[in-house]
Amino acid sequence: MNKRSNMSPASSFGDQTCWADGVVPMAPMVGGSPASAHGGLSWLLNTLEREVLPRLLHAHGQSDAGPDKRPSKSDNDVPHSVVEQLVQMALTNDTADMLAYVQAIHAQGVALETVYLHVLTPVARTLGEMWERDECSFTDVTVGLWRIKQVMHELSPTFQSVAQEQSHGREVMLVPTPGSAHNLGLFMVSEFFRRSGWRVSGELLSQPSDMLHAVQNDWIDLVGLSVGISDHLAPLADLIKALRGASRNPALQVMVGGPLMLAHPEYVATVGADFMAVDAQNAVELAEARVPMRNPR
Repeated sequence: MNKRSNMSPASSFGDQTCWADGVVPMAPMVGGSPASAHGGLSWLLNTLEREVLPRLLHAHGQSDAGPDKRPSKSDNDVPHSVVEQLVQMALTNDTADMLAYVQAIHAQGVALETVYLHVLTPVARTLGEMWERDECSFTDVTVGLWRIKQVMHELSPTFQSVAQEQSHGREVMLVPTPGSAHNLGLFMVSEFFRRSGWRVSGELLSQPSDMLHAVQNDWIDLVGLSVGISDHLAPLADLIKALRGASRNPALQVMVGGPLMLAHPEYVATVGADFMAVDAQNAVELAEARVPMRNPR
């Protein structure tokens, strides 16, 4: 069976998420050999501090970075070994080990924006690519993506600690395209919007009727939708048209994202959206350029 016929391997802003089946527990590979439950993480963190972090910090110019430091616009300089290790940990380790690894990166001065955009996002994308190549299973990837999201939940208080005061009154509703399975990318996008002072809604909305009810009853400035597969394009176009028709806000803006849109930006016009975001930070930047403050400071 074609995986893309019934499932969405890529349904979120800037990441690839997927579904398959079966799981085979295995020990994480560290330095070419399985890591022991007690010594592997310690060895890995020592290696991270000695060899990987100096390169990562140098690449992003953040040796003195605080948690609110803006990251580099490119992840090309992030050592691939960081992503590789976290992919293996997402597939085989406890969430606490992943969190410790990521916290070690942040503790050395790498901004959480960089961690989110240029470390965790490529990890999620790699998991999706592995699924597409039949290198991992439904349960493998599902659990791996859940672990990434749990790490982000744990980091959220720190990430939001420098959030702007919510005085501009703007609200974004972030929802998956109906039929999409994962919301990891949308969760990351919501983190960046909250940090920038937006009110965020839509986390529990999965049905078109619920989305229409929300825009009809609340003043929503922006709707953000993720799309993963081409089968969702026609329904998405119908949904966007219906959202505009039902919205209390006649100037409602619609943003789309996800791997399919990144690969085919012409689809933005096809579905009737206003613009596309390439990642969470870009989503906020574009939105704030397009949506005026309701309560200017």
